[in-house]
Amino acid sequence: MKTIQDEGLYAVLRIGPYNEMKNFTTLMVDMMKKEKLFASQGGPIIMAQIENEYGNVESYHGDAGKAYINWSANVAELLNIGVP
Repeated sequence: MKTIQDEGLYAVLRIGPYNEMKNFTTLMVDMMKKEKLFASQGGPIIMAQIENEYGNVESYHGDAGKAYINWSANVAELLNIGVP
């Protein structure tokens, strides 16, 4: 991310999914915030995505799939990343 910033480029941070999603996502977001890499802090990260391809299989999981997507969205909002 720092190389991207040094080159004057922008980035989309795609964090997950991962088995320990909340812990891993929080760790990654905290690292990026510490280095002031989000656009809201003057950095190159203009968007962040914590769940990547679940939409392709969400319907197979029924209510549990919808609950997971809602939980993921809540995690993203609670982290207050400052970018969409």
